[in-house]
Parts: sequence; structure tokens; C-alpha cells
Amino acid sequence: MAFIDLSNFHDWPMGGMLEYELALLRHLVKKFDIDIWGVSVNGVKPNPILINGKKYAINVFTNVITTQRIIPNYWRGIFIYNKRKLLKEKYDYYYAHTGSCLVGVGLFEKNAKLIYQQHGLNYFNDHSLKQLIQRPFYSKAQKDANLVFVVSDPASVKKYEDLMKNKHNIKANYISVRSPIELTNFDSHVVEKKINSNTSRLKNFIYTGRLTKFKNVECLIRVFNKYVKEVEPEAVLTVVGSGEEEKNLKEQINSLRLNKNVNLIGAVPHKDIYKLLMESDVFLTASGGEGVSVSVAEAYAAGLPVVCFKVPGLEKQVIDKVTGKIAEPSTDNAFFDAMIFVNKHYRMLAKNAVLEAKKYDSKSISDLIGKNISKL
Repeated sequence: MAFIDLSNFHDWPMGGMLEYELALLRHLVKKFDIDIWGVSVNGVKPNPILINGKKYAINVFTNVITTQRIIPNYWRGIFIYNKRKLLKEKYDYYYAHTGSCLVGVGLFEKNAKLIYQQHGLNYFNDHSLKQLIQRPFYSKAQKDANLVFVVSDPASVKKYEDLMKNKHNIKANYISVRSPIELTNFDSHVVEKKINSNTSRLKNFIYTGRLTKFKNVECLIRVFNKYVKEVEPEAVLTVVGSGEEEKNLKEQINSLRLNKNVNLIGAVPHKDIYKLLMESDVFLTASGGEGVSVSVAEAYAAGLPVVCFKVPGLEKQVIDKVTGKIAEPSTDNAFFDAMIFVNKHYRMLAKNAVLEAKKYDSKSISDLIGKNISKL
């Protein structure tokens, strides 16, 4: 199997997508003979990655540039076509996590089985330039594929499958999958102790993810300002991540005089996020939509109830009044009220979140993916 993405499988892209793929690979390498195909970054070839104690080389098919993240880098997935002499008829399966990569493979490979993983359906709501550019590749990749995994809930995937088959005459089978996480990264004793000892007003909140307009972190800061002023003056919001909105968010924090209450710590190695989550009480996200969020799944594993808006992906992943609170309508006041609800029902919600996290176990999800690939 060729496992392909626009990643160096170390730190590009940073965050949930990378962790998703690494979680799958830990199990898929036990079932398939896998070669990993990825990219160099700014001309630097990636070092091998360690999976289950064994080093796997990253076969480079193109180079990405950190100053050109949006348009040129996504198109570079097609450049895998330039490696066709090395790839053609070498693999039984090509498993791509970027649409342009599978489109590139589809230009030369007619005998092997092509598998595409669509990471969420939020592109229907995200009208940013990045998403608009990717849409044609999403459709073409699914048209070329024999099997399509979609990171979303079963009902949404079935609706999406019907749409794509009717609109684009796609023949592939569609499978709903969750975002896999490694539950062993979280100390269950620490999580349990935190939940049972937390009896006062909640003080430690966290957001992890990209800092973009679509993620709407400025809303979190506005609402958190109200929480600090009206509920808990010593509350702290830790914002983990980087992106084009970072400068604007710093200005917002200064303007609201929240420097002691909001910590914008930037991107950190993912292994450090587990500790940050276990030290927090509640996970906040005002995102306009997700697939099946790795960040939410990891928050559950750390015993964190989640507050969000009713948006694609999250409205199914967050169980209202069970594992968190969905704010309706999508206003600052509704989000604030949702935070108050979580404050009042924290212990019940936190315990339910821990139980829900078990559904995201990486082995179970990898087994589902491997089983469906083997059926082709």
C-alpha cells in the first residue's frame, strides 16, 4: 500500500490531521505492507518516522513552501504524477488523505485500488479561498476512488454519498469513520482525580486548533471576557495553535485587558497538548464546522466537557447536555449561557466525556478502515 499525503509526517501540516494519520499508521502497518509518500518542506527532506519501534522512510514526491500554504501547496499533490515510473503497478492500494494526491495517482494508475479519505464536510460552510480551491479536487478524487472514507457521522455521510453519486455519478462505496486518538496518552487516574475534586466555579478553559477566521477564536475571547467579568475573575483561557489571526487576537486581548486571563501560547508539540488538556476543565470552540474533530475527541479523553455552536460535525460529535453544551443560536450570549450550564453540571458532563472518548480508540477505527480496504 502507498500511504500518501501532503505531509512530511513530522510537523507539516501541524495538528489534528497529522496526529490522525499517525494514529492510523500505528495499526495499519500491522495489516499492510506500507510505503509512506510525503513531501519535503522548503527543500528539507524529512527524516524517517518511528512507528511501533521501526523506522519508515518518507518517500518524497514534491516540495512544499511555508510561505505559500494556501494555493500552490495544495496543487502540488498532483506532482505525484511525476513519480509514475516508480509507482505504477507497484502497489495494490493507494490510500490518499489529500484530494489532489489521489487525482495525481488517478492520471496513471488504472489497475490498483484507489482509496480517498475526505476529512470532514465543513467545506460546505467554509467559503474561504483555500476551501474553494480544493472543492474540484474533492469531487475528482471521489470519482477516481474505489472507496471513500468520510470523517463524519453516519447520517451525514449517507446524505453526502447520495449527493455526490447523483451529482457526479460516483461509483465508490462511502464509509463513515471517526477521528482516532491514542487513549493511552491520557492518565486516567489524573483525569478522574481532577473531575472528582472540582467543586467550585470552573477556572481553566482551553482551545486547541488553527487560528483562522473560520475557527472564530475572537468570539471565544469576547465571551470569555464576559465570563471573567461576571463569573470568575481568575479564570484562564489557554489558546493553543497558530495561524493568520494570531496578530488580531493579540490586539483583541490587549484591548480587552485580558493579558492575565488569556494565554496565546502558539503551536506546541502535540505530545505537550495532552498535559495541557488534563490540566484544563472545559474545551471551548466557536468553529464554523468540523469533520470529526481530533481536538474534541482528545478533550473528551482528558475529561473536558465541550462548548460549541450548532455547526456541521460538532452538532453530532458533541452530545448536548451529555458531553457538553451546544450553544443556540450562534451568538455570544448563547455561548456564555452554555458555559454557565457546563459550570453547573460539570462533573456529570466530564464523566460522560471520558466514556464517549472510548469510541475514538485508534485501534478500533483502524480495524474498520483496514477491513473495508481488504474487501476491495
